Amino acid sequence: MSKETNQAFLRDLQLHVVLSPGRCQIMPTQGHKRGSNDPSTSNDQGREGNKRLCAIAKGTAATPTLEMDVIKVAKEGIGKVLSRLDKVSPPYANMDFIGYLRNKISALEAIIDDKVVVGVFGRSGAGKSSLMNAILGVKTLLPSGTVGACTSVIIQVEANMTDSNYVAEIDFISKEEWETELKSLLNIKEMDGEEKDKRMVNMANSKIQALYGEDAVGKSFDELKSLESETFSDIPEFLSSTRKILSFDTATKFSTEIACYIRSKRKIHGNSSQIHYWPLVKYVTIKMPNSKDVLEHIVLVDLPGTGDCNKARDEMWESYITKCSSVWVVADIDRAAADSDAWNILDNSISNMGPGGQCQNITFICTKTDIINPDNYMREMDDEDLHLHIEDSSNYSEEQKRACILHRNQQAKMEIQENYSNPYEIIDEIQVFTVSSQEFQKDNHYVLRQEETEIPELRALLKSLNDQRSEKVMRDYVNGAYGILSLVHVVNHEITKSMETEKETLHKLLEQRLEDELQNIDQFMSDIHMEFDKCLSAGVLESEKTCVTRAKEEVIAPKGKRGGGYHQTLRAVCNGQGSCRSTNGVKTNMNASLSNSLCDSIRNIFSKTFKKSQKSISAKIDNFSILLESYDEETMFPRLAFLKTEEHKLKADLKNEIVQRKKKIYSSLTKSIMTTMLPSYIGQSNCQHSSVTIQS
Repeated sequence: MSKETNQAFLRDLQLHVVLSPGRCQIMPTQGHKRGSNDPSTSNDQGREGNKRLCAIAKGTAATPTLEMDVIKVAKEGIGKVLSRLDKVSPPYANMDFIGYLRNKISALEAIIDDKVVVGVFGRSGAGKSSLMNAILGVKTLLPSGTVGACTSVIIQVEANMTDSNYVAEIDFISKEEWETELKSLLNIKEMDGEEKDKRMVNMANSKIQALYGEDAVGKSFDELKSLESETFSDIPEFLSSTRKILSFDTATKFSTEIACYIRSKRKIHGNSSQIHYWPLVKYVTIKMPNSKDVLEHIVLVDLPGTGDCNKARDEMWESYITKCSSVWVVADIDRAAADSDAWNILDNSISNMGPGGQCQNITFICTKTDIINPDNYMREMDDEDLHLHIEDSSNYSEEQKRACILHRNQQAKMEIQENYSNPYEIIDEIQVFTVSSQEFQKDNHYVLRQEETEIPELRALLKSLNDQRSEKVMRDYVNGAYGILSLVHVVNHEITKSMETEKETLHKLLEQRLEDELQNIDQFMSDIHMEFDKCLSAGVLESEKTCVTRAKEEVIAPKGKRGGGYHQTLRAVCNGQGSCRSTNGVKTNMNASLSNSLCDSIRNIFSKTFKKSQKSISAKIDNFSILLESYDEETMFPRLAFLKTEEHKLKADLKNEIVQRKKKIYSSLTKSIMTTMLPSYIGQSNCQHSSVTIQS
């Protein structure tokens, strides 16, 4: 926006609030005589204001930008309205209207908290914590690099907008939830013979040892309970079901103190007796100072790579996936293209991202690019250009490593792009970055240039997301503020007989347009409903034919899955009401298998209805409007300006509601089958030696 148009927009706001105190009386104006010198009654000023309101109503005036003076003036204007609201009381004011205004202003303030969720996930040891530290410019924010340690809880990272401290807000599960989980962990450990799954036992042991000590492995439930008064003495917040808050002025101190709440390794900094509370943690919110440029409107969510074997935790893990607008899949470059864990996580989560979520883009990030043996790599690569480039270098060893790194980076990008499949059409292609957090954070003796680490490029991507959301937040806030100020202008303006006539005429026109637009929407939705009904009917017939076969092939007896270990998986499926997640992140889901034919039957219509396209519901809402393209009576434009901002907000809220309902609609098929199958799951769980059977 040009300087002139920006200033014009500021004058619009100032005209109605900053320079016109009479406009904000929120009082009946009948009988009130304004003096000829009152700036709020100047004919020239009034005509100018109406012209600008006309331009805004038509969408031809200046619109809000990222420039802080715009939103600053908007907030000042709203502040003046609030200040005057506090000074009025009956019988000089309409208290119902004042309550209405206060509600509008409260809703306006909520816009500032609107954030984009970026989910970061991959297998343990892939370098997620180091990556996030590098992007955020703090070497020690998230504990990383500890041998055998991995992030075990969901971590949200956002900007600290209040002070310069590093703050952690730790939310715990309830005491009752932990007791239930502890019993489940002990049951896993007590299983014998073929039913024992070593990975599940290791997981159970790690949780018990983290809280109760190395010698707690063989203790009973009652014995472990007797240790809790000492074990939980340092976390009274867990016992009282409140949030624990940690705050430190340095990242190093913060990282040290928070480790026991988020890391799965018991020994840190040589302290073998330190208790680790991560099994009790639901999630942690980290607020980072001096990060407004990348995190003001962004939440980075570090998701444990494998979810959790506990059903409640796994459901929380999946709920975060559905909230992600962007997803970053992190994998070690040495095995990125063939990393089964990373691709399994992506494959098992992509339905939650797309039709079951709101993901708009996927980014694949290969880490640890600096870890390479140049001699071995060159022997494996038959590339003449690579060899010639290195042989011409004066610094052979350093240039050899750099050339090999860059060559491997390019190869990895091509392989990942080729391997990516997009069954749900959530995004046409993925971006691939090859990064080195270690090289980026080196002060000297580095092999790669800063830009070659691709951390700056990834940071720029994050900043771009933040800027886009910041622009949307400011635009919505200023538009909403302008609507409120226009409403105040209308209420405080004296109504003449001619204006009453104009108002009635405008009301009839808008009412007719509303009726016409609603009929159009009704027909559109009716057509969609009929198409869904037709597809689902076909899906039901197909399900009757194939559901038993698919359940056997995908869950009950898949190829290569035999013996006690898989028998334990089937028990976990029944205990988990039809689904469970293994320790390597692979989800086994009977309900999904039984609903696959139904989901397949509506895939195309679902994509067309909810994906951004000209035939989607979102596009139909965008085209919906009762506002007039032109209306010549200047006195009505303050009303039209208010209606325009209200319509804009209503459409935005409606589109957000549709996204949330879309998630529920997509998951409803699987949930319906789970409800139907629940008696069978419970019956199988109660059998000591269950064998899963399906009856058609």
